[in-house]
Parts: sequence; structure tokens; C-alpha cells
Amino acid sequence: MSRAEHYSWASLLGLVAVFWWFQMRLLDGVHIVDLPASALLGVYVTVIAATTVIEIAIAAVLAAMSGKSTAKDERDVAIDRQASLNERIFMIAAINILIWQALMEGVFGRHPYPRIDLSHLPTLFFSLFAVLFGGEIVKRILTILPHRLQTSHG
Repeated sequence: MSRAEHYSWASLLGLVAVFWWFQMRLLDGVHIVDLPASALLGVYVTVIAATTVIEIAIAAVLAAMSGKSTAKDERDVAIDRQASLNERIFMIAAINILIWQALMEGVFGRHPYPRIDLSHLPTLFFSLFAVLFGGEIVKRILTILPHRLQTSHG
């Protein structure tokens, strides 16, 4: 496994762990907990701090293990660029779905279909943060897949 793949796996696991903590704070089953803005701010700061510390720790451990930084070759750079493009596409699509949902709630306020009340701050917070997590998870998975596919093909 290359250093870039090691980094991507570790980062993906760290990201999933932080997302698990995040959703445990905001979800009760499938319902979003009604938290005040001050509690949401605390969750926000904790998530940002945790992901930053995890990423720094991963980079430091990998650098210590290999004796140098996690330098990328041209293939790793190309894979990272493609994964970043796919992350951007995912996030644009997800944000557009949220915009569409908000507009449709305004236009068809009393429809019988499942609702996502984006006017409720905890719901909006959870939805936007889930899009951020989703984008990063997509990027990590699409960084790992080319390495795994190349390994399996020889």
C-alpha cells in the first residue's frame, strides 16, 4: 500500500468516527434533536477541532513511520484531482437537492410526502454538515478505489 493510500484509509476511518460522533449528538433514531444554537455551535467547534487534530495526527504518524512526508507521485496527484472533482460534483448535487427541497416546501407546503424542514435550525445544520461529511467521504473513497483496483489488476 502506498503512503497516499495509507493516508486515505486512515483519514476515511477518522472522518467516519467523527461523523458517527456528530450524528449521535444530533439524531435520536431518525429524528433530528431540537438543540439550541449554543449547543449546535459547540458541536460545530468540536467537529472542526476533532477533524483537524485527527488529520494532523495521521500526517505525523505516517511521516514518522516513513521518515519523510507523505509525498505524492504524479499518479497520486491525478487521483487526488479526480477525487476532488467528484467531491465537488457530489456537493453541488447535494446542495441543489437541499435548495430544491426548501423551495418545494415553500411552494407545496402541505404535501403528503416526507418533509425536511430546513427552516428548523438543527435540521439545516445537520443537513449542511452531512453534505460536508458526505463530500469528504466521497473524496476519500474515490482516492482509495483507484489504488485498490490497480492492486487487484496487477
